[in-house]
Amino acid sequence: MNNILYLLPNEHLRSFLSRVHTMSPFGTFATSTKRVGLANFSASPVTVMSDLDAILMNILNDDNRSIWQMHMHGNVIESFLNEREKRELPLFLKGKPYDIDFKQSQTVHNRFWRYCKDCISEDLDTVGISYFHQQHQLQGVFHCYKHGTRLINSCSSCTYTVKNLSRM
Repeated sequence: MNNILYLLPNEHLRSFLSRVHTMSPFGTFATSTKRVGLANFSASPVTVMSDLDAILMNILNDDNRSIWQMHMHGNVIESFLNEREKRELPLFLKGKPYDIDFKQSQTVHNRFWRYCKDCISEDLDTVGISYFHQQHQLQGVFHCYKHGTRLINSCSSCTYTVKNLSRM
């Protein structure tokens, strides 16, 4: 299986490095991120646009607009941008300085990474590893888009939650 350097279907962009680390031979998360060109990495399931997102899109060397829409909630966010912000969007997609008013807004944050137990099973059967789906991270979404099951944000046995992927 050679899917380590590609985004998987519906995979959240920020969970990409967590999966890369899980599949890599490197001991620490920091070592894994340095191997792909990031000196510092911290990722929560926020839906805002950050410098980290632009860097990750450039590492993947793909169509940044498609990545933003399919792996970062861009399809939802774009409909709420005003005309000035829409003109700023190409700057963000190219990794250049931009000015969009809701940048770093607390109103679009989820506190913990969420997942669907049925998607985990399907991911393991299909691609050999589970990963965080971007649709599961949308604010206000509480059930899986595919299975209709309740999204989970903690382990049922020990209540462990994932807030920042670099601390997994």
